Amino acid sequence: MMAEITQSHRLGVLLFIGSTVIGAGLLYLAVAAAAVGQGTYVPAMMLFPFTMLSTVVLDAITTPFSIVAVVQFPLYGLILWLGLIRNRAGSVAPTLAVLHLIAAFACYLAVPVSFR
Repeated sequence: MMAEITQSHRLGVLLFIGSTVIGAGLLYLAVAAAAVGQGTYVPAMMLFPFTMLSTVVLDAITTPFSIVAVVQFPLYGLILWLGLIRNRAGSVAPTLAVLHLIAAFACYLAVPVSFR
């Protein structure tokens, strides 16, 4: 017998699809701004700080950390969905935003000059 699809599951699918589409658009924006190393990495630092923080240690954007950038926003969508399921969206969303902002600020302070 087919399981009933709840409103929570529909919302989870929408959050995942929406965050994936938004993430893809933002990734395109960040790559276009970087212009294959001839532009600025500031949008990438602000939008994908976890990937850009890897340049502090590695002095390059490696394939594993490129994958982190690709999955970052879909993962945000899944985390928000889990927060909604557990009735903690009121604390999950701000916590996620603050963690992202802290990472972006750390990125701005720590990323090598060659990636600005």
